[in-house]
Amino acid sequence: MPRTKAIFEWIFSLSPRGCDYNLEFIETPDKGIDPLALGSRKEKEAKSLKQLLETKKEIKTIQDFSSWLFKEHSAYATSLEPKKISKEELKSY
Repeated sequence: MPRTKAIFEWIFSLSPRGCDYNLEFIETPDKGIDPLALGSRKEKEAKSLKQLLETKKEIKTIQDFSSWLFKEHSAYATSLEPKKISKEELKSY
């Protein structure tokens, strides 16, 4: 949840002036996830959150965000090779 919350709060803060949003975040329990897979996922999420906090320092507008997302983000930029995830992480999806 920490990374998801950070992403949504960041993106919605880039909206044009005059647009007010009330975001609410509801977590779901980690029931049924293998402890090893969950540990691997939490480690990945922590690294991704740290990277996000660095990335957002450079992106100040929704236009900059859109450009970054589709040109530089490894999951959405079609010109980049997607990052591989471990078998343990994959079990957590």
